[in-house]
Amino acid sequence: MKIRYLADENIPLLIIQKLRVEGYAIESIPLSKSGMLDKKVMKYAFEKELVILTFNKDFGQLVFKERLKSKGIVLLRFSPHPQQR
Repeated sequence: MKIRYLADENIPLLIIQKLRVEGYAIESIPLSKSGMLDKKVMKYAFEKELVILTFNKDFGQLVFKERLKSKGIVLLRFSPHPQQR
């Protein structure tokens, strides 16, 4: 089974496009559901069996403290190059 991803709205569109070119199956919050609250992002990702890509540490709190269900979260801890935004 191929892992499918959901890019949170803080992931630059250029990165999403590059990942797609490389063959990754990735949906995008900025392109389809901009402004969605984090809890709704979590619910949507779980229902669609998507792993969330994000720079937002709040998702960790939703999983560990609030016990929301998740198929996975990749927390990125680097700053994208300004040209990638």
